Amino acid sequence: MECAGVLDVLVVTGGLEKDSVDGCKTVLVRVVSMLTRMTENTATVAREEEGEYQ
Repeated sequence: MECAGVLDVLVVTGGLEKDSVDGCKTVLVRVVSMLTRMTENTATVAREEEGEYQ
């Protein structure tokens, strides 16, 4: 979650307000959760048969 770390640095250095960062972190958690679930479900991915394209 390097992105969350960058947000923390911006708050400490005065680049962002803490209130605005809390919402961003919520979105980051949702995105990471979604990507994690996508990578866990690789066994059910549809695949094309190998062949020549015309």
